[in-house]
Amino acid sequence: MENGPLFPNGKGGFWNEKNWRNRKFYPFLEEIGIQPNPYDENGKRKPEFAGKLATYTPYTTRHTYASLCDRAGVNKDILKRAVGHTPKSKTLDEVYLHPKAPQMIEAFDKANQLVNDEVLTTTKA
Repeated sequence: MENGPLFPNGKGGFWNEKNWRNRKFYPFLEEIGIQPNPYDENGKRKPEFAGKLATYTPYTTRHTYASLCDRAGVNKDILKRAVGHTPKSKTLDEVYLHPKAPQMIEAFDKANQLVNDEVLTTTKA
């Protein structure tokens, strides 16, 4: 779908941020051993987490991923766009030239390998 969501909800539309966090993000963090999921399968706060904030948020994990991408050698212009930042300077390269999809896929595959090697293997040990 053109201009549609990259990761659609069950009906093909955009996720409500709270629903996405409660039903996808926090369960995933628990699955890979980063933090316990503070929500049940219906997206309701578990009693033992009442009044407590989750340690990690999409924003904090975005920083970790960006750092791993940088260490993997991901092109900084690609990385800026991927995390939603706009370039400070308005040069031709930063504004008008766009990376090709295969270039982006290759770069993020490298970062995903670092996540597998350094994050997921240490949480399973």
